[in-house]
Amino acid sequence: MDQFAFLVHPLSLEDVRRRFRITRHLSDGMTENLLKLCPPLKLSEVRGVRSPLAEVGGFFIALMLTTRQILQYPEPGVVDRIVRAGRKAERLGAGILGLGAYTSTVGDGGIQAARRLDLPVTTGNSLTAATAIAAVVPASRLAGIDLSRAEVVVIGTGGTGCPGAVVTQAALHILEGTGAAITLLGRDQRGLTRIADEIEEKTRRRVKTSTDLAGTLRSADVVLVAAGASERLIPPEAFRPGAIVCDIARPRETSQMLARCREDILAIDGGLWEVPGDSQPGLLFGLPPRLVYPCVAETMLLAMERRYEDCGLGKGLDPDRIVEMYRLALKHGFRLAELRLDEKPLIPPEFFADKK
Repeated sequence: MDQFAFLVHPLSLEDVRRRFRITRHLSDGMTENLLKLCPPLKLSEVRGVRSPLAEVGGFFIALMLTTRQILQYPEPGVVDRIVRAGRKAERLGAGILGLGAYTSTVGDGGIQAARRLDLPVTTGNSLTAATAIAAVVPASRLAGIDLSRAEVVVIGTGGTGCPGAVVTQAALHILEGTGAAITLLGRDQRGLTRIADEIEEKTRRRVKTSTDLAGTLRSADVVLVAAGASERLIPPEAFRPGAIVCDIARPRETSQMLARCREDILAIDGGLWEVPGDSQPGLLFGLPPRLVYPCVAETMLLAMERRYEDCGLGKGLDPDRIVEMYRLALKHGFRLAELRLDEKPLIPPEFFADKK
């Protein structure tokens, strides 16, 4: 049976103390010093990730550094720790390694670690982006928005990670069949026209363009935020009441800002996938048993397809790979099962109960 490995890390010292009781009696500094000495740990083993086409198992391996340590320690040392965890995955028999949480952001987005490992590496970023786009469909049903008549706006023509051109091209495929009209919103009309021409050449579909931020957002039913940091400085009052705003950019500044100050808007930044078969990987993350984050699902899918190749490394994304990972998820019976904001579940029916 093909196997995968997925790398996780404690987000905070509280996570460490919940799992390792001995650290509850140690100071923060002593706990962090102890973590620096810890080798990578195998946290759990998963079996029964099963579709009619394939079955895989896998391992969850912990890199024993908190988010703060990963971000503040010298990057070469953190990459060394990731490589050590990857070699543990190799010894366990994994065919591919997924980088979870902040391990996917260091070392040029996984490139440095991948160069030193014999097994392929994925960040899971492709399915993560696809999930945020696909989440528009259930969100629109819950919000009472008819996508066949909806105006979908993608903000941002530049920036790193997932710029508007990539998101627009992927959205044309993932939202195909909904009838939604897509407008690409940016600052430079010449650049927008060039991007629209390139998208039309690749997809045979034309997207509208606009540089009128205020006017376009006033009529937008759905907004996909894919801009670089300088372009995400959008006043909260710019969005129309009842709109869905999905934040694909990282960090998720727009969705978090709107959640704080616009109760009449549904802000989301993605969703979770229900895994086929009888495995319960979600328990490790404090999730419902069969639900996983998109980055975990992508690692599983690549193993199920025996696609043992690096995927999603670096700072950019490939729209074709985003669409491909989405289609593979559907092929193997993965189901988009929950909308999320800031790593927390949303309950849109209650949210919209008094806004219809």
